[in-house]
Amino acid sequence: MKFLFRADDLGLSRGTNYGIADAAENGIVRNIGLMMNMPDIAQGYKLVKDMDLCLGVHVNISVGRPLAGNVPTLVNENGDFYSSSIYRSRSEDLVEIRDVFREASAQVAAFGELTGKKPAYLDVHAVSSANFFEGVKILGELLGIPVSLLGKGNETMQVAHSNVRLMINHSPLEDPYGTFDALRAQSDADVVNMLVFHPGYIDQRLLEVSSLTMQRSIDAWLLCSKEFKDLLREAGIENVTYRDL
Repeated sequence: MKFLFRADDLGLSRGTNYGIADAAENGIVRNIGLMMNMPDIAQGYKLVKDMDLCLGVHVNISVGRPLAGNVPTLVNENGDFYSSSIYRSRSEDLVEIRDVFREASAQVAAFGELTGKKPAYLDVHAVSSANFFEGVKILGELLGIPVSLLGKGNETMQVAHSNVRLMINHSPLEDPYGTFDALRAQSDADVVNMLVFHPGYIDQRLLEVSSLTMQRSIDAWLLCSKEFKDLLREAGIENVTYRDL
């Protein structure tokens, strides 16, 4: 059984960076998504750059400000990205694919400047928009790298050459393995199970920019715990990266 464990939001805050680095160095994370327009991205990359990891761009259009110019359907009157709550409140998809492509391209370019490499994959942050997805897919195809989007329910999606089922971990401390157990119960030999975490340690900036707080600490603890590592080993789980898809 193959599982891909991914940590999102490197760069969001220093506390988030330390939690992700801990989950990679002392835990099971091998795939990390970088938020290239965040002020703490350089510090976050410095923490993980020497580890054997698969690094991608966690394409973001809902936190902070864009790296590209002329993306009017993504920003408010102050030039900030519309928040994820604004996107969810809309009855129609007002995002334009060309704006997504410009911004995603700028974030990929920033990744190259920071790391000296091409990202191993692209994925999307927080917003469920068909046009957002399409713009990122187009860029991934041009770059020849895997793209993973947000799934619905237990549906599978094609990522590179593999069928993938994606779930985001929301398991509380009372049931830390809940999402993992649910995904494992649905799995079969032909599907790679992608389980997305948001490890991090709470700091002031995180409280200012994200509603996801306590779950990050739970994720950081879980990913480093001996109990979870033992469970994966006993279940014969193969821990894969985007390069294996």
